[in-house]
Order: sequence, then structure tokens, then C-alpha cells
Amino acid sequence: MRMSTQITQPTQLKPSPPSPPQKSVITAQVTLLNDQETALQVQEQRLTASVALVQALGGGWDTDQLPSKQELQKLHLFPD
Repeated sequence: MRMSTQITQPTQLKPSPPSPPQKSVITAQVTLLNDQETALQVQEQRLTASVALVQALGGGWDTDQLPSKQELQKLHLFPD
């Protein structure tokens, strides 16, 4: 009797496509992340514009003019 050997290929598991509720959640998460990134970009642009405005007005400031850490703590503007 002759025995034959068969080589079997391992089956590759393909991920199943997300169900509609999963897809909605993923889409909402992507939208949220995109909106958060946009908000950070807007904030960066506003801060950059503020610095440019101060510089354009001939300004800036010297660190000696800034309040000390102790003064800020008295005003509760800096954590103890």
C-alpha cells in the first residue's frame, strides 16, 4: 500500500469587515481626532499671531518685568 503525503497550506485568517455599529464608532473616533487636531492647529496659529503682533508693535518683554513664582502663588495662579 502506498502512502501519499499531502502538504497542507496554513489557512490565512482574513479579518472580517467591521459591522455597521463598529464602523460608526470608528468613523466617529476618526472625526473626533481630526477635529481635535484642527483645534490644536487653530490654537497654534492664534498664539503665533499674538507673538507676531507683539513683535510688530515693537514689543516683547524683559523677564525682569514678569512676576515671580512667589507672586503668582500668592494670586493662586501657580500651583504650590
